[in-house]
Amino acid sequence: MTHPDRNYRKITFFIGISFIYLMIMSATTVPTPLYPIYQAKMHFSLFMGTVIFATYILGVLLALLGFGRWSDVVGRRPVLIAAVFAALLSSALMLLSDFLSEVALPVLLLGRFFVGLAVGLFVGTATATLVELAPSRLKDKSTFISTAVNVLGLGFGPLLAGIMVEHVPPQLQSVFWVLLACFGLGLLIIWRMPETVNVKPGARPHMQHLALPSNVRPAFLQAAIPGFTGFAAVGLFGAVSPDLLNRMGISDPVEQGWIVFLVFAASGATQLLVKPMPLARTMQAGCVLLAVGALIIMLAVIRDSWTMLLAGGIVASVGWGAVFAKGVAHVSESVAVAERAGVTSALFVCFYIGLTAPAVGVGAAALKWGLTDATIAFALLMATLAIAALIVNLKLHDSRPLGPN
Repeated sequence: MTHPDRNYRKITFFIGISFIYLMIMSATTVPTPLYPIYQAKMHFSLFMGTVIFATYILGVLLALLGFGRWSDVVGRRPVLIAAVFAALLSSALMLLSDFLSEVALPVLLLGRFFVGLAVGLFVGTATATLVELAPSRLKDKSTFISTAVNVLGLGFGPLLAGIMVEHVPPQLQSVFWVLLACFGLGLLIIWRMPETVNVKPGARPHMQHLALPSNVRPAFLQAAIPGFTGFAAVGLFGAVSPDLLNRMGISDPVEQGWIVFLVFAASGATQLLVKPMPLARTMQAGCVLLAVGALIIMLAVIRDSWTMLLAGGIVASVGWGAVFAKGVAHVSESVAVAERAGVTSALFVCFYIGLTAPAVGVGAAALKWGLTDATIAFALLMATLAIAALIVNLKLHDSRPLGPN
């Protein structure tokens, strides 16, 4: 029988790691409502704005590809601590960029790189840690909670920044002071957290490569393709939504923050609801919703309607939430504990390329075609990818039946 004090400690640290996860993901999207202010101050283009948004993918990929399996070898705590230190450094650099006018842009880019490093170190390790820390009554929901926290953080960042910009000056500093305080608290939580991995004496970590155990490859493919598409669709809101919403008559940072938050919150809510649903049908329905949402976004841009943009974003986000939660859970359950963080990290490589690369493409295409035409082309591409993901899931389901989870 488990001692009550031990259960209390586990749920306390489960909540603590979830909070840090939320804030690290928030840090990636906090600059969204700040981009117009940065643009006015630093005089950079929409394309450079999307590059600033996307620079963190370099840090994400470095961490996931290079260190994705380290926590399986050295333990969860050291990797989580390194991730929070990277997040602290990122927030400090973003804060300093407001003071260093002559080198503000390079400092901003460096800050984005370090938040990517924090995310890449944290997501795979934290997902595995939450599974291992979860009390018995939450054990079967822990993966779904971790993916919900991930996307709620992405949505919370613009909302937090919008509120701080509107009500707490200085506009380009206040939100980063909040993040610094949260990450300082995060270090204390992780320092006191019990280690959840049995670390072998003398074990040495190695740089990761993208080999996957053969038994997990079908599950990985089923999750990676629709997950990539879903991250790409909602990545639009993180990269160019301020410019789109400004053109549609929504220029208030708090209103923009709420719109972005509602899109991501729809995904978070979906992830908590789909746990008991059949895997195959949920993945297939999610792909359909992604395609429909992308087409609604395209119509919203054509009709210049922010309500349609919000509706399309929510529909796509519900589809994304379904494929993300079920896909990550299926992959996590298909792999041995000793390989869980590494495989999860490889999966997140696919996701974060999806979140970033197409959004940068929109910024680049907008230089030649304009934002409206570039976004329409982007939405059509996302609808096509969603249909392709549906076909892949249908074929894999027919050739290898999926479990009920």
